[in-house]
Amino acid sequence: MSASPDSLPVTLVVDNVRTPDNLGALLRAAAAAGARKVVCLRGCADPWAPKVLRAAAGAHFRVPVAAGVAWDGLHRHLPGETEQPQVKALLRIEKPCLPC
Repeated sequence: MSASPDSLPVTLVVDNVRTPDNLGALLRAAAAAGARKVVCLRGCADPWAPKVLRAAAGAHFRVPVAAGVAWDGLHRHLPGETEQPQVKALLRIEKPCLPC
């Protein structure tokens, strides 16, 4: 499946989302936003599991999904990255930022 011609130049990279309902919601949001692609890294729930398919509500038909991708192979799934990936910024929230 290829991306829609009017998709945004956004690739959603999903890491360590293990709850099928949450992964389905992310796929729905990516499809609604017009993302080019969704890449699920190793450790995520199976994007083709029945609970994910139900929660995604058809998003699988609107945005391509790559599953089981390793961090060292991520650059193959990003547009314009064919050689060694150059990570410019990685935002990873370990715990919510709440006011003290």
